[in-house]
Amino acid sequence: MICGLLGEKLGHSYSQIIHQQLGRYDYQMFSVKPSDLDDFFADQRFDGINITIPYKRKVMRYCDHLSPLAKRIGCINVIVRDSEGHLYGDNCDYQGFIYLLNANHIKVADKKILILGNGATAATISAAVEDCGACKIVKVSRSGEFNYQNINEQKDAEIIINTTPVGMYPYSDGKLIDINAFPAVEAVVDLIYNPLCSRLLFDAREMGIPHASGLSMLVAQAKKTAELFIGLPIADERIEQIINDLRHKISNIVLIGMPGCGKSAIGAELARLMGREIVDSDQMIAESTGKTTAELIINSGEESFRSLEMAALASAGQEHGLIIATGGGAVLKEQNHFSLACNGRIYFIERELSLLDSNDRPLSASVGIEQLYQQRLPFYRHFADVSIDNDSNIESVANKIMEDFYENISN
Repeated sequence: MICGLLGEKLGHSYSQIIHQQLGRYDYQMFSVKPSDLDDFFADQRFDGINITIPYKRKVMRYCDHLSPLAKRIGCINVIVRDSEGHLYGDNCDYQGFIYLLNANHIKVADKKILILGNGATAATISAAVEDCGACKIVKVSRSGEFNYQNINEQKDAEIIINTTPVGMYPYSDGKLIDINAFPAVEAVVDLIYNPLCSRLLFDAREMGIPHASGLSMLVAQAKKTAELFIGLPIADERIEQIINDLRHKISNIVLIGMPGCGKSAIGAELARLMGREIVDSDQMIAESTGKTTAELIINSGEESFRSLEMAALASAGQEHGLIIATGGGAVLKEQNHFSLACNGRIYFIERELSLLDSNDRPLSASVGIEQLYQQRLPFYRHFADVSIDNDSNIESVANKIMEDFYENISN
């Protein structure tokens, strides 16, 4: 049985990983240009396919039958070939989004909903929140009646939902709005799932606003799709199991802390224990410039070095399943917080100052360890999800981090 995902650009997708856990079928990635859609459907190389952007409306014309829900919404995200060879189109994103709302305890009944985007996914979300009792729904597009020039007129929105790809990997730093402009907002949903925490969700998190990514919707709709593929029910418990498994595989472990606190050694031990790759931002910079951190700071100045560091952390932070050891001053640039948090859990490695290694560390030598620590401590605490004392052997500290990671990364 051949199934898969049809879209134009699929580098961001986790669908293949998910479906490998849901059904005994060959799940392939069909990256097809718009001009090649006719040929793709003429070849009919599939038994069932998911549909992603930009084809959720375009492929409806190839279907012999549509579900009532698909007809009502006007878009589909799954096509199944029946026993007679006919193509049946349905919309499982609808059920996936309802699952997302329930799993994250987001209530839309009697709320004003602001939907960013006016495409096929926005149509699905609009139908879902309408059926859940939303009192008012406003869809914002770049050139429609409600657009990003007059969006401040919607500052009374209570639930904000992004259905656009703005902020999706590899352009993770993008966002369409400033959450601060919406004082009535009670929850923010971003259907982007790569990165795990988009810039929009990061801002909501920093403001203490309940928020949810599209990962649970992705897995829930995949479960519903798999049921259509195989013609058998799948227990709902599989959804959370797969979400947790994905988070464990995808999420980075990020180590921050003072120079000489043991980040590199702890990171190396974590990499060994977990079978992961470790990247060190200072090493990344040295490889790209041919100079050590000390040489760059002494010869070009700290600010020049921090710019290189920001680029290195932005690159590493977008990747998945890494151990990332950062330089001691990485926390001095707020932009690095998002870069490290978008796919990572951040650990502040604390160590007795008298035990810190200050060799070949020009800032530690010029400013002094104590003063440097007092300057940076508030930033370490701001960035960190967890503080870990490096007060014992490296193996013990690494095991503490690994235990916390597996217990809490799904939260």
